[in-house]
Amino acid sequence: MDSPSLGLGQVATGIDPDTGTVQTTDGEDPMPVALFEPERAMMSRLPGGNPTESQVEGALASGMRRFPRGIADLRTTPGWALHRLADDRIELRSPDGGVYSRIAVPASPDWYSAALHHGYVVCFYGPQLGVRTPPGSTPEQYTDAKRLDEFRTARGRGLVAGGLIAYRNNR
Repeated sequence: MDSPSLGLGQVATGIDPDTGTVQTTDGEDPMPVALFEPERAMMSRLPGGNPTESQVEGALASGMRRFPRGIADLRTTPGWALHRLADDRIELRSPDGGVYSRIAVPASPDWYSAALHHGYVVCFYGPQLGVRTPPGSTPEQYTDAKRLDEFRTARGRGLVAGGLIAYRNNR
């Protein structure tokens, strides 16, 4: 959660009703995050409307929530599941059990430990999450600040779906 390329900070655990201050829990294991950025976006726009991405809209229709700029309300998403496969890839499955997306991630014992501890992973799905290095750029040029800017821009455009997804360790 605290990656500089996401700029999310900590998970809020409540709001103090007297002061309106957002409360967090120091020392709690950070929530693990999985980013599912499709290789190709399927953009569309109705006349007079804003551009949308079909796969993001499908995730929203199936229970995920839009993840806008500012304060966002992510909740558990019934039926969705995140599976760790035998080859260490991570698979996002929709409520009907179908594979929605699959990613290969570097092995991180801390990430897997946090996923097992919490039983949930914060999952984001969208075409501009700052995962893929843009054409004409190198990984060295695509800094955390540029990744953060891309993620924020996509959030501002309504192109990010997210939720707390149940984690299943299938190994």
